Formats: sequence, structure tokens, C-alpha cells
Amino acid sequence: MNEKITESEVGFYRENGYLLVKGVYGPEAVDKMRSELAGLAAIQDELEPGSFVYEDNHEEIKKHSDNPLDWIRKVDYPAMSRSAYLMEIFRSGDSDIARISAQLIGEQRLRLIFLSTFAKPPRSGSEIPWHQDQALWDLWMRNGVSGWMALSKTTDENGVLQVVPKSHTWGIVQHRQYPGKIHESINLADYPQAKPVKVYMDPGDVVFFGGRTFHFSDPNRSDHRRLGMPVVYAGESDLQEGLACSEWVETKTQPEVKVAPLPMSADRRKWYSNQPALEVHNGA
Repeated sequence: MNEKITESEVGFYRENGYLLVKGVYGPEAVDKMRSELAGLAAIQDELEPGSFVYEDNHEEIKKHSDNPLDWIRKVDYPAMSRSAYLMEIFRSGDSDIARISAQLIGEQRLRLIFLSTFAKPPRSGSEIPWHQDQALWDLWMRNGVSGWMALSKTTDENGVLQVVPKSHTWGIVQHRQYPGKIHESINLADYPQAKPVKVYMDPGDVVFFGGRTFHFSDPNRSDHRRLGMPVVYAGESDLQEGLACSEWVETKTQPEVKVAPLPMSADRRKWYSNQPALEVHNGA
């Protein structure tokens, strides 16, 4: 396989639980992705339920912007799958993001597990509280990799992604539903060893991290939307192992406490099973 990142970068990822790769996609590709998302947002009323997630105050947001993409917090997979261009990127073994993920996972046969767009609206995009993805997934994955692609420059004002290096070695820790948080989360104050790092990104950059890496983003307080596109890949063997585990349990930081997964519905099991395998190809 033609390597897109160095062995040193793979080593950094495995030691720290994340890796920023600059310029994975160029300006032309980024502009095309933004255009595809804008086109989907423009027909949001025509698409199936569950295609979009909105901020609680999205009706108020509409009063200040004529751009439908500003009204949305999340463009979900049912909408994104309507774009042949986006599917060509994320469901192709030839794509750079898949090839880097394959290097980090250590397998050449991948499955697409998750694809979405987080579109923090200007002046109102929600905080995403500290969490580990694996604690919120219904599928157990030993080596699943998230690739979070920036389609906007990330800043302190618009909600730069933050990670905690080495937190992937702490097991799956306790997540609770705290007041005002959009999903179960971690109280970072419980982990004095945590030293968060802000991952500043330009459009086309991708930060890769594992399912056990702590991560977070502030609200968008700027006058411009912040677009980020996360994709999750699993190795084929990892997926099959996860689907075979009807009840996985993993030790948390506190050894006496255990964590079990969200229940996997029959529809979700079928969705995971039916995702086409990506054969990551040798480069030219």
C-alpha cells in the first residue's frame, strides 16, 4: 500500500491517541464538498426524516440568515448518501482519508461505520461536551478510527476541536447525563492528569483519533458557521468481532466500575453488516 503518512506519524497516533494531518484535501475538493452540503441543505424539506438535526433555536436562526446550511447543526448520513461526490470520497478505497485510516488501523479492508457533518451555526452552534466516542457507540470496536475533516478554519471563537493526548489508554470512563449537555459526557475535572490540546485546522486538514480519545468543542460564538465532517472506519476483522459481541464490557478508570454498550437494534446491526467493504488500493 502506498503510504500517505510516515511510520513516525503512525507511532505518534498510537502513543497519543490522535494525529493531525495537514492538507489531506485541497481547496477545489473542499469547495466541492461545501457545495454538495449546501445543495443538500437547500432541499432539506424533501429528504427523509433523520437527515438533519437542528439547534433548539433554529427558527430564530432563520431570521438572521437566508442560507439553509446555517439553520442546521448536523447533516446526517441519509442526506449525505444522496451525494455521489461525497460517497466517492468516503466509500472508496482510493481516497486519501481511507488510506490514512487503513494505515492507522493496520488493515487494508475497511468498513464505513459513521459519516456526518457538524455544522455549528454562527453565534449559536452548541458545545459538544467532553466524551469518548466508544462510550456512546452501540458497536464495540478495538481499533476504529475517526477522521474529522475541517471544511472551515477552526478558531477559539468558532469551536476548535480539543483532544486529551494519551486518554485512549485510560479505558472507557464514566459518562453521565449532566444538565444542559446534549449527550452523556465526562466531567474533565475528575481527571487531573488530563492536559487538553487545541487542534487548530485549516480547510482540508484531517485530525484522526480513536474511539477512546477524550475530545470536545466549545460553542460557536463567531459570525460564521464552522463545518467539520467526521467519518469513522473499522477494519473488517474489527467489525466482525464487534458484531459477534452481544454484550461487551470494558473496565473504566475506576476498576470496580464497568461500562456496557448501548443496545444495538436489529436495524443498526443490518446497517453495519450491509456497508460495503472498502479495499484500500496501492497508490500509483
